[in-house]
Amino acid sequence: MNENQTIPIFERYVSVFGNVHDTEPKEMKLSEFLALGERYQEQIFRLRDCTNKDERSYYKKQLPMMTTSGVFRGGRKADCLAAYSGLICIDIDEADNTEVSDFDKLKENVLCNIKEVAYAARSVGGRGFYAIIPLKYPERHKQQFKQLQQDFASLGITIDQACSDVCRLRCVSYDEAPYINQQAEQYCGLYVEKPAPVPRREFHRCMNDVDNTDEKAFLACKYAVQHHIDMTRSYDDWMKIGFALASLGEFGRELFHMVSSVNEKYKPAETDRKFTELLRDGNRIGIGTFFHYCQRFGVRCDGSR
Repeated sequence: MNENQTIPIFERYVSVFGNVHDTEPKEMKLSEFLALGERYQEQIFRLRDCTNKDERSYYKKQLPMMTTSGVFRGGRKADCLAAYSGLICIDIDEADNTEVSDFDKLKENVLCNIKEVAYAARSVGGRGFYAIIPLKYPERHKQQFKQLQQDFASLGITIDQACSDVCRLRCVSYDEAPYINQQAEQYCGLYVEKPAPVPRREFHRCMNDVDNTDEKAFLACKYAVQHHIDMTRSYDDWMKIGFALASLGEFGRELFHMVSSVNEKYKPAETDRKFTELLRDGNRIGIGTFFHYCQRFGVRCDGSR
């Protein structure tokens, strides 16, 4: 677990830039940045009242901004990320959600009812909302964002694609009644992409009704991730599952990452190294052991949700 995830959400540090041109950010607690909205009310209301697009853009660029997802040093790009905050900020713009009924009540009617939303408020331009959400796997920012995108889409809401960028800036804003949830839960969703096809080979057949074992293994891993089912609770379980998936060759690597990611101790680099070791070991544990674990934990491999 990222050490920041043990710190209260609003006490976590982010990088704050004086304006869009600032290249020397300061570290500030999230609560302190959000409180700046009170100080900049006049400028924010001036921006909201402005009808000229270029002027609105000019006013916005003069306001303080933060990188919600972490602290950056030496520049605002991915390789300058010094520490994840464990947070993501999503934007919901009115222009992208014309079919949402009573858009002005989105905060009260929708965002306040999502247990993972820690903070929700009107955006600086006044024509949308933003929400800050704690993540369970901040190192997999894009995958968590993509699943958030899908989850909100299921509610009929489109969130801004630009929020997939871990370097994304969030402009200071003002809302006289922001939604605050100090006890927001970590968002666990993780978007799962099917691994690229590998050269056709003969796989171990463990179920007679379906002969495409690699497809079944993928569907099982996807189910485990979507339902947050941890089959790797002990090191021994993790190793046995790893050996079983290694019987599929390189195809099993991403599957091993998928099932491992549900565990709170998951570390991508360590998981990758371990799978390489398991491939070299040549242990005789077959894929049948993996499906045995699936049966034990109620993990389905037929594509059902």
